[in-house]
Amino acid sequence: MMTPTLPIRAILAGSVLAASGGEAASPDVSALYHTCFARTYSATHLAAHPGQRVSAIAVNFQVFGDDLLASVIYTLKYGTRFGFSGACYVKIDGGFQCEGCVTDNCETGGEKFKILWSGGDTVRLVNDSTGMLAKNVEGGRDYLAADGEHREFLLRRGSTDDCEW
Repeated sequence: MMTPTLPIRAILAGSVLAASGGEAASPDVSALYHTCFARTYSATHLAAHPGQRVSAIAVNFQVFGDDLLASVIYTLKYGTRFGFSGACYVKIDGGFQCEGCVTDNCETGGEKFKILWSGGDTVRLVNDSTGMLAKNVEGGRDYLAADGEHREFLLRRGSTDDCEW
C-alpha cells in the first residue's frame, strides 16, 4: 500500500497555520483569478509624499497551478516601468503571503510580500518584510524597500487594461 504524500507547499502552509493557532481567515482564492487591482497617484499626493517614487501600480492575479500568482507592475514618477511577481500559496490572516524569486532559478530563497483582501473591491499590497527587486523590459532593476513610502499600497479593482505590461 502506498502512503499518500502532500506537496511541499501544502505541508509548509499547514505548518504556518498550526503555528498561528488555527485556520487563517481569508476569502476563496479563486475569486481573485483573472482580476486586476490598480492605483494611479495624483500629482498632489506625490508632492505631499516626496519619498514615494511610485506614480502608478497594478496587481494582476492569475492561476498558478492550484494557487495564486500576483504579478505587480509599477511606474516610477519619471515613467520607467518595472515588474515582479510572486506565488501566493500561503494563506495568512486576511490574505496571502507571496514569495518572489531573487534569482531566475528560485533556489536561493525568495523575497516576500503580502496581499491582504477581504473579498471586496480593494486589496492591500504590503511590502513589510524583505523589500522587492523588480526588473524592466530593458533589463534595468529597481528595488522597493520594505519601509517608508513603499511599504503599503491600497489598490482598487480595475480593468485588465490597468494591468497590461
